[in-house]
Amino acid sequence: MTQDHDPMDAWIRDVSRILLRHLVKIGANRDDAQEIVQEAFYKWLLHVEAMDRDHATAWLFRVTLNLYYDLCRKHKRLAYVTFDENLLVDEQTPEAAVLSQEERGRIRRALASLSMTQQHLLILKYGEGLSAATIGALMGYPPATVSTYLYRARAKYRTVYEEDDDGHA
Repeated sequence: MTQDHDPMDAWIRDVSRILLRHLVKIGANRDDAQEIVQEAFYKWLLHVEAMDRDHATAWLFRVTLNLYYDLCRKHKRLAYVTFDENLLVDEQTPEAAVLSQEERGRIRRALASLSMTQQHLLILKYGEGLSAATIGALMGYPPATVSTYLYRARAKYRTVYEEDDDGHA
């Protein structure tokens, strides 16, 4: 292997790792996620000559999500985003220790009110710890757009969460 292939190999490893982790976080089992990522890269290799390298990551992200949604439809199960509610609470506070089932329900309802794109953005930002620039590269958005979408997702989440303060059990 020559030095020329190292950056490409590293890029493939990095993007594969991000895609795999994201698929698992949104509900895919690990085996399905690995197959989906492999299939997405296979499709990318078929079209690599005609594709702009700057958009390859975003293209792979979209193809990976579409393959996952196709798998969900095939198995007649809904695609959903899982989210660890504890990420939204500072674990060092007493509040975290006494977070009730009702609070968890409020968190789930607020997250469910978001679009899939908003949920994906929040997972990539807070679950994966990715920057707006990296998320933008994955999703094909400019970093400023990612920041705006994240702001709106957080605002919508906060609004629904606070409106649910009266409780639904």
